[in-house]
Amino acid sequence: MDSQLTQRIPRDWQGAIDRLKNLPDLVWLMDCRTDEQKEHWKDCRLMCLFIRKLLEDYFSGMATDLSPLPKADRTYWMLHRERWTALYNVIQHAWTDIFQAAKEDGLEADFPSQPGEMLILMFRMWAAEMFAPCVIGLHPELGRFSPRKAYTAYSNRNKPIALPENLTLENWRKRFSKTDREMMTFSVHETYCLLICGRVAKQDRLLKDKLKTFRRIEANIEQSNYAMIHPRKKVQGYQWINGYKNSLV
Repeated sequence: MDSQLTQRIPRDWQGAIDRLKNLPDLVWLMDCRTDEQKEHWKDCRLMCLFIRKLLEDYFSGMATDLSPLPKADRTYWMLHRERWTALYNVIQHAWTDIFQAAKEDGLEADFPSQPGEMLILMFRMWAAEMFAPCVIGLHPELGRFSPRKAYTAYSNRNKPIALPENLTLENWRKRFSKTDREMMTFSVHETYCLLICGRVAKQDRLLKDKLKTFRRIEANIEQSNYAMIHPRKKVQGYQWINGYKNSLV
């Protein structure tokens, strides 16, 4: 990476951007038993490298040329870049409260000590979440995707599912098997951090505004995702079985 570019990138982000070039972890590729799993790993690596490029350009003040991509894909990637920066703004702002809550919940030994470390962990687990569907032994539904069912569920939903106020990282983890927990740590840590931020924001107007920005981006991403699987687009569903990606009829 260019030394001048490195100097422009905030320290917390530098570690995360460096980590992205090696995600998903190489050990997962070594565990792949089929060519389809290996190709899926490579696709996930390309996605990590692309979001890395977007973030590098963002912090260096450079434009990213997305013209070769279809318009829907451009929107998808820019929204995800905005999501990561907005998420970190929220977590970094409330980190003292987040870490204090983790200590009170007895999670200090299993919790990053700094917001930059949390960002790296969440990038790693985002990559794991992308790779997870092709892995043997996970919950069957994790490797199955039905565009029609997903779109119907989105259309019928009146409001986002409310998470219980007493949800903690530990009791969330207990709902899953050991293998599932390893692959789902991304969403678990993010959920925990955002729950604490939501409580703190009741007494912090600036944090409340940052949370509102993050949730707006989340809503836009969700709307964009479901627009891409509208029934008229006839997107093909799939299910991973024993390392092979099978089309759903």
